[in-house]
Amino acid sequence: MAKQNRDVIRTNIQTLFSQVPDFSDLDNTIKGVFPDIMNKTGGYKNGWNGAVTVAPDTDPTRFTISFAGVPENECVSLASDGGWLEVAVGSTAIPRDGTAVSAASGACSGDNNTITWTSN
Repeated sequence: MAKQNRDVIRTNIQTLFSQVPDFSDLDNTIKGVFPDIMNKTGGYKNGWNGAVTVAPDTDPTRFTISFAGVPENECVSLASDGGWLEVAVGSTAIPRDGTAVSAASGACSGDNNTITWTSN
């Protein structure tokens, strides 16, 4: 479900921002970004009750989606998933090549990981 929700967020952002030059106005207040199931008391949450945030990247022609509170067993799969410009677990960049699973295994630990995906 986490991958599906993340991918819906990505598609919604790309659709909502298709007529503007960048993502500089993107934040969690934009209507239509998140699936309804993620709208919880205190903000948008993933299936582990961790915060979900969207934001423009340092390069405003790209954006980020972050999931907090991801348990280790799910973290490796989500962090090594292909199709993203960049992925990080905490401050550790996960390579976008054949070493992604190994790198994610080393970066994911415990039940409170934060994964950030970068897209355009």
